Amino acid sequence: MADKRDNALRKILKNMGLVTVCNVIALGAMMWRTFLLASTFDLENFGRVIICLNFFVVVKMLAKPGLGFTLQKYIPEYDHQGTSDRAASLCWLCAYISILVAIPIMLGGVVAIPWIAEHWYDDCSIIFPMQVMAFTSAFFLLGDIASMLLRLVDAFIWALLPMTLAAVAVPLYLVSIDGSAFTVSKVVVAIAASEFFILLALLCALLIKTKKYWKFSRKTLSLDPLRGQGKEIKSILTHTSVFGILRGGSESVAAFLIGVFAGAKDIAVIGMGIQLVKPITFIQASVGSVIGPEISTLYAKGRYDKVMKLLNKTIIVGGLALVGGLLFSYLIGPWLITRYLGEAYLQAMPVFYMLATSYMLIVMFTGFLPISIARGEIKRRNFVVSIRFLYLGVAVAIGLNAWNAAFVQLLGALTIRVFNDWPLYRSLNNEIHPRLKF
Repeated sequence: MADKRDNALRKILKNMGLVTVCNVIALGAMMWRTFLLASTFDLENFGRVIICLNFFVVVKMLAKPGLGFTLQKYIPEYDHQGTSDRAASLCWLCAYISILVAIPIMLGGVVAIPWIAEHWYDDCSIIFPMQVMAFTSAFFLLGDIASMLLRLVDAFIWALLPMTLAAVAVPLYLVSIDGSAFTVSKVVVAIAASEFFILLALLCALLIKTKKYWKFSRKTLSLDPLRGQGKEIKSILTHTSVFGILRGGSESVAAFLIGVFAGAKDIAVIGMGIQLVKPITFIQASVGSVIGPEISTLYAKGRYDKVMKLLNKTIIVGGLALVGGLLFSYLIGPWLITRYLGEAYLQAMPVFYMLATSYMLIVMFTGFLPISIARGEIKRRNFVVSIRFLYLGVAVAIGLNAWNAAFVQLLGALTIRVFNDWPLYRSLNNEIHPRLKF
């Protein structure tokens, strides 16, 4: 028993180490890219880049069904039960959905983007870069499927390496060209090309490392093994899709609305705040990509004691990181901004502080989402998450700007922790391990 505990801990630490190293490299590359752009572009051109990228963040958010969460819930169950045909059919179902989603995104890139650029943003110069992003973003769901399956089979390095290499390639390309030749189109096309490389690399890794999930029999391709579970799977897909929209909605929609109503300079402020908070989003990705699949697997096996221990550890470590990170950024952040970007970008610091706090709260409570899905409580969580749109409505009514958009994100994160995660924690503590003391 002790050996099994040690092996499980070693696996978590190993995967966490791999994720951390790859994310630190990718983070450094992305921050390098941001500083290159901010030091070369004025606020308006930097804002145009953010507009092009953020538009497709919103598109992906709205068009993204909960395929990754569905795989995370059912694949460990099917593996534990030995029902390989069901696992294969579920993977094919997710692949079919991803292709159906890709078609309207590509068509929209041809038909809708010229009108959107002219009438929403009053800027025809962003038509071409946005169209390129449309074509490279269309099959983003295939990348999500590949990434989740690779993590579920403990092939973390295969899921992480493409993202790391692509992140490094973009600033290297920007350095290779003369800064005076920087254009919004060149920058966005370079980022789009890196996303396309990530997708191809993930699909290759998927075929190599997860062959057992890709059976080409007529039975699995027609999804016959899933008969009788259709209603349940549809419910999970629906509620996790709604959760994905609600979770990213307030921040992405707020940035989108700022771009439409306020213009490139204003979105540059919130865009810089979002870029500065990238280290925390990478911490969130590191913790979530390891803890999420591990908790789903342990919960499927009935190892609730280990689930509770992981929850406690992430809350404690995340809380310490939140306090230390805010203190460090408060002392050093303004100096770095003034020295390397200019005083104009100091407007992004209050936005950064609020976004940093909200993201670190997500890190602290990252294990509660897979538990909510496993327990069939995602609908209740969605209701709590949706409250943040009330906050966003108030912000729009009084005059939306970067500061109150970030405050909406922080208030929303606190609402989820108070009204969903904490009650769930107490319920787990009382119902599953009433004698266990924390």
